[in-house]
Order: sequence, then C-alpha cells, then structure tokens
Amino acid sequence: MPKTLFLDQSIVPKDKKFTFLSADVVAGASSAVGIVSTLEFTSLTTASGQILLVGELGQAKSEIVKTSSTTAPGGTSITLNSALRFDHPQDTKVYLVDWDRFEVQWASTTTGTKSTLMAYPQAIQPELTEAIFRDTSQTTGYYFVRFNETIASGNSDWSDPIPFGGYADNTVFAIKQRALESVNEVVDGKIISNEFLNRCLWEARRVYHQAPGKRPFRRSYNVAIGSALTGSFRIELPAYVEKPHSAENVYGVRIGAEKNMEYYGN
Repeated sequence: MPKTLFLDQSIVPKDKKFTFLSADVVAGASSAVGIVSTLEFTSLTTASGQILLVGELGQAKSEIVKTSSTTAPGGTSITLNSALRFDHPQDTKVYLVDWDRFEVQWASTTTGTKSTLMAYPQAIQPELTEAIFRDTSQTTGYYFVRFNETIASGNSDWSDPIPFGGYADNTVFAIKQRALESVNEVVDGKIISNEFLNRCLWEARRVYHQAPGKRPFRRSYNVAIGSALTGSFRIELPAYVEKPHSAENVYGVRIGAEKNMEYYGN
C-alpha cells in the first residue's frame, strides 16, 4: 500500500533575512536582478553563493534559486546562478534561506539504522507549504525527513520518527489535527502555525494538570510512603508527588489501620 507523506516546509523562510525586488523581473533573467538592499548579502563570499526564495512559500510561481558563485552582490543588484523560471513583480519578497532540497529515509524502528528511499534529495517545492512524497517500497516502520542544501551539501537534523501506520489518537500530531479539522482550518505558518498549536496544547495540559480532582488516573490510594519510627516526626512524600512541601495533593495520612490524622496548616 503506497504511503504519502506531507512534509511541512514552513520552516524554510521562517525568521530569515529578506529584501524586495526593486523592479519587475521577467522569466529568464539571471544577471543584475535589482533588489532594494544588498545588506543581507554583503558579508557573503562569492565562492559559495547563497540560496534565495523569490516570493512567498505556498504561492504560485514562487521559486528557489541560487546566487552566482563568481559574481559578488553589488550596489542594488545580484547575479543568479541560473535563470528565473517565472516573472516576478516589483516588491516581491526575496528571502535568504538555508535549504533547497529535502530527503526522506526509512528505518524499521525509531532508533534503527536508516536506509535511503531516494537516489538523491528532492528539490523543495516552494509553491506548496507542504512538500509531497509518495513511497511504495515500505509497509511498516518509520520515516525520517531532513532538509539539505546544494552549496556545501549540508543537512538539517532529522525529524522525529513518522510512523507508517499513522499517529496514535493521543499523540500531539493527532490532537492538533483533530482540532484543525473541527474548525476547518489548516496550518498556514502565518495565522496558524505549529508553534501556536503547541503552545495552546501545552497550556491546556497545564490547566488540566493543575485542576484539583480532574486527574483520577494519577491518583494513588493506600500507598505506604515510609516507616514511622519512635521519635520520628517527618516522612518525605514520594518524588512523584507534585508540590511535596504542601498538603495540596495529599488526600489523607494514617499510621497502620488507624483513622486519618488531622491536618493543621501553618
């Protein structure tokens, strides 16, 4: 059964330096492409070139190109390593990004040895917020994704393991997905981002975690926490008890079969 992976590309332009085209450019242009400012490029060497995203991620005709490795940026223009594929109007954003390709590998377990699924990394698809990869070689196990750049062949860290069978209902991914589907929304990286959803989920977990009486699955009764020796006046609570220096999470304390002792606060 084929497996289709949707890979989040919103991280590519996130928090990256950018400028704007200072004039309209046409498909096929490569030299003297006008930009508002070259300050983002002045500290870069010409020996390596740089990766640019022209346009906004997820919009039609956005594209990724590289600057020339032989001609340094100067004044208010840059020279590209290859020609633009599309026309772009004045004031189009030009991002300086780290990655222009992605790679998917597979392992039988979350910590197993990864094996290659593609002969070489695939180009990022800037017209999409999510790249699409379809695998027909595996039926179990876990996928891993990372970004790649073609200037120095560097790689990002690997993603968390992506299970072939999908995420369990109680995982962060599944919870966020149900929340989005319930209001007919998607992660667009602007109004709704994965970081925003994570913060909302952590906040909900904190509220639930701190609400008295709302966590029956975490309650423990008739637990022997220690021995009361003659002359002793103190027994430490188990390490798993939240706020062990208060009685907030203690239902009662007794010695042996006696009734619960009275509690006297400070």
